[in-house]
Amino acid sequence: MLGVTLRAPPADIEAVIVGDVAPGSVADLGGLAPGDVIRSLAGRPVFTPPDLAAAVRRIPPGASVEVLVTRDGADRTVQLRF
Repeated sequence: MLGVTLRAPPADIEAVIVGDVAPGSVADLGGLAPGDVIRSLAGRPVFTPPDLAAAVRRIPPGASVEVLVTRDGADRTVQLRF
């Protein structure tokens, strides 16, 4: 489980936007923040919440994966450990 709630992106963005991050969750410990735009997870593009859910399901427990996010207009990579 990632530990985020999502909010709907504007119509011109094909990505997932983080609404809230649960304290102590994988997302929190990895540095995801509200407002982050998730573009890919573990090398898989993320366009919709179902895309994100499918990518998370493929990650084995204990694995570390890179997440490409856009924050404050700049792309950055965060590392999440499941």
